[in-house]
Amino acid sequence: MHGPYPSVEQCAASFDATFQGLQDQVSDTSPETPLEIMNLRLQSRVNFKTFFDNSVRDRTVKLIRERNTLIPIGKLPAELLGLIFYLVLFTPSGRRWSRFVPRITTLGAVCRWWRDIVQQTPSFWAQISSTDHADFVSEALERSHQVPLHLTYIGRYADGPKSPFLDKALPHLHRWESVAIHQPNVIAVATYFSLPAPALKALRLSTRSEQATQPVVFGNLFGGVLENLEEFRVASWKEIDWRVVSCRRLRVLDIERENFLDMGVIFNILSANPSLEVLRLHTLHFNPYTTPNPLQASIYLDHLKELTLTDLMETPEYRISGNGALITHILQRVRFRTGIPFIMGLGLETGPPSTPEAFMSLIPNPVETLASLSRKDNGLQRVDVNVWFGERFLFEIREDPHSKPIFSISIQSNDLPRRLAKDWTTEALRGGAGTPMGLRLHVRNRGSEFPLDEIFEFRSWESVANLSLDGGFQTPSSIGPDLLRLLATPCMSEEGRMVMPFPRLRSLRISGLSGIKGKDMLAFVQARFAEPASTEAAIHDSIPASLTIHCGNGVGGWRSKYMDRILEVPGVEGLNGDTNDGGSRFYPRPASPTLSGSHWPPPYDYGPSRGRVRRGSVITTSELSEW
Repeated sequence: MHGPYPSVEQCAASFDATFQGLQDQVSDTSPETPLEIMNLRLQSRVNFKTFFDNSVRDRTVKLIRERNTLIPIGKLPAELLGLIFYLVLFTPSGRRWSRFVPRITTLGAVCRWWRDIVQQTPSFWAQISSTDHADFVSEALERSHQVPLHLTYIGRYADGPKSPFLDKALPHLHRWESVAIHQPNVIAVATYFSLPAPALKALRLSTRSEQATQPVVFGNLFGGVLENLEEFRVASWKEIDWRVVSCRRLRVLDIERENFLDMGVIFNILSANPSLEVLRLHTLHFNPYTTPNPLQASIYLDHLKELTLTDLMETPEYRISGNGALITHILQRVRFRTGIPFIMGLGLETGPPSTPEAFMSLIPNPVETLASLSRKDNGLQRVDVNVWFGERFLFEIREDPHSKPIFSISIQSNDLPRRLAKDWTTEALRGGAGTPMGLRLHVRNRGSEFPLDEIFEFRSWESVANLSLDGGFQTPSSIGPDLLRLLATPCMSEEGRMVMPFPRLRSLRISGLSGIKGKDMLAFVQARFAEPASTEAAIHDSIPASLTIHCGNGVGGWRSKYMDRILEVPGVEGLNGDTNDGGSRFYPRPASPTLSGSHWPPPYDYGPSRGRVRRGSVITTSELSEW
C-alpha cells in the first residue's frame, strides 16, 4: 500500500483503540438485554464520531487560515483590499452592481479578515433598496453608522399605504442624501416623503408610462424644501408643476417622457442654475412656444459638460411649428462651451421660423471635440467617426467602436437635403483634420438614383477606413459596376499626387446593388491592387491598404472560378458574400495562394537614382484598359 493509505490505516487503528474505552464504559452500565448493549455501543460510536469530525474541522479551519495568510492577496493592506471590494460592489458611477446583496455576502464569507473589512466599511452599506430582504436592510442601516444614505423605493401596483422598508429607513431621514422613487403608492408618498430631508442632494422620480397612476404632487415632496438639490432626474412623472421647482444648485437636470411642458419655465430653471454640468432633455412634449419680443437674455452655462437633446416636440393637438423649432430655441438661447459631449436626435420637420440651413448652422461644430480627443494623454490611436447618409443623417464621434458617442447628431427627415448634410460633414471633418480618425461612411438610397458623385467627394480622404453602400430594388443595375470602376480609378489628391479612391479603406460593404457580377468584382480587385511598373510608381505616390469585402442582399453568390481568383489577388483579405442557397459565408484569403505576389503591400525599390517610393494609393493604366 502506497501514498497516504498507511497513515489512514494507522488513524483507523487509533480510532478503534480510543473507542475501546467507550466500550468498556458501556459494559460497566450492566444493561439488562443484549439489544440495549448494542444500542448503547452504537450511540457511543455516533457521539464519538461527531466529536472527532468537529475536531478535524476545527483543525482544518485553522490550517486554511494559516494558508490564507501566505497567498498574495492575503498580504495586501486593508485599504487596498477595501478598494478592490468597492470595484466588485459598485459601478464606476458609484451605483450598486446587479446582485449586490449576494456579492457583499460572498465577500464577507471568505474569511474572518475579509468579513471584518466588509462589515467595518460603512460606505459599503449605504445603498439600500425596497427590493432587498428586510434582514439585510436592518443590517445595512446598522453597519452604515452615520454616513449618508442612498435609498431606492420601488412601489408595486398592489402596494398599500404601509411600507416596512420605509418604516425602517424613516428614522434615518437626516442621513438621506439621494432618493429614487419609482411607481409609488400615493398614500405611501404622503406618509414617508412629506417631511424635509436636510441632507438631500439627489432626487430621481419615475413611473411606468404604460400604467395609469394617480399623480403625486411634486410640491408636497419633502415639504417642498428642495433648495439644496444638486441632481434632479424625472421620467414619466405625472403632472409635475415645474413652476414650483425652486432649485438653484443643480448640477444634473435630466427630464424624460414628460408632457405639456412650458419652454419658458424650463428656461427659467436653467437661468437659476448657472453651475449646471449635465442637461438631458429627451422625448418631451411642449406647449406651443413663441420667441418673446424683445428677445430675452442668453443663458450662459459655462460649467456644462454634457448636453443631450432628443425628440423634443410640440404637443400634437397644439402644434404650430416643425419639430426642429424647439431645439432651435434652445440652441439660440443657451450658451455653452464647444467640445463638450453633445447628443442630438429628432425627426426634423422644418417649418416657420426655421429652415434646414438655419437649423444646421446652430449645431455645434465637432472640431473642438476632435481636438480635445487628440489632446488626451491616454494612448488614443484614432477617433472613430460614423457618418450615415440616407433617410436618416447620422454623425457620431466615439473614442473607440464600443464606447458610447461623445458627439452624435441623428436626424430622421426628408426635409434635410443630402447635399446640406454632406457639406456640413465635410466642413466639420476638414476642421478636425489634425486628429487621427477612422471614418466610417454609410450611404443608403432606396430610390432609383444613387449619389455616386457625393460619395466620391470623400475619395481622397485617407481617414475613410469603412465604406458601406446600400441600394434597393429600384437602384439601376448599372450603378454597381460603375461604383466598382470608380473605386479602382486613380484620382488627384489635394496635395497634387495620384491616389486610389479611399486609399486607406479596409472594409467595403455592398448590398442591394444587384448588377454586380463575379467578373466585375474580379476586375475591380485586379485593378485596385495591381503592382505598378517603375515608371508608373513615379506618378502614383502610394498603394492602397488591403481590403475585406462584404456583400449581401443580392450581391455575391458567384461561381467558384470567380471567387477563387478574387481571393488570390494580393490585397484582398477575405470576402463575405451570399451563397447560392440563400445563405451567407465568409471566404478567407487562401493560406497558400497560387500567385507569386502573396504579400501586400509589395516592397517596391526602384534603385538609387529614384530611391524608395513612399507607399500609398496606386493603380496602373494598363489594367484600367481591361474594363
